Amino acid sequence: MIPEMTSDRVLAYRVFQGELEKLGLKKLPVDNTNPEHLSGIEALVVSYLKTRMADMERKGYDKS
Repeated sequence: MIPEMTSDRVLAYRVFQGELEKLGLKKLPVDNTNPEHLSGIEALVVSYLKTRMADMERKGYDKS
């Protein structure tokens, strides 16, 4: 569920969700030599996006 936020935050949140879904199609464990697996950088990006999304939810950034 998308939290109640301003339109720019909702757009960023949805982009983050899409990137997480796309990266979620790759396999674990992290392996830089196999293109079907997450690379180390992609694993860091996943962690960052999840942190940013949780931060946006926690802070609220509501329309009021």
